[in-house]
Amino acid sequence: MGISNTAEELFEKIKGMPEKERLKLFALILNRAFKEQDNYSYSEVFGQLKTDLFSATEAAKYLEISIPTLRRLVQSNKLLPQQVIGRTQLFKVEDLRILKHLKSVK
Repeated sequence: MGISNTAEELFEKIKGMPEKERLKLFALILNRAFKEQDNYSYSEVFGQLKTDLFSATEAAKYLEISIPTLRRLVQSNKLLPQQVIGRTQLFKVEDLRILKHLKSVK
C-alpha cells in the first residue's frame, strides 16, 4: 500500500481492502490509536469542579441519596449550602466529596 496524501485517498484504499484486513485495521485503531489521550489526570477531568456549585438535585444524585435526606442533612447542619438564591440552595463540590467520603468510611 502506498502513502496516501489525503483522507479521501486513504478512505478509497481502505474500501478496496479485503473485509478481513479492514476488520484488523479498525481493531488496531480502536485498541492503539490515541492512547496518550486516554490517560488524563484527575485534575484535567475534574479540575473545574472545584469551583462549580451543585444544585440540591445534583448534590443528592452525587451523594446517592434522596432530596428529603439531603434536606435533613442541611437542617441538621451536616451539610451547609455555599450559596442560597431565593429557595435554591447551591453546594460546593468539595463539601459533597468530603461528605460522600465520610459516608463511605462508616
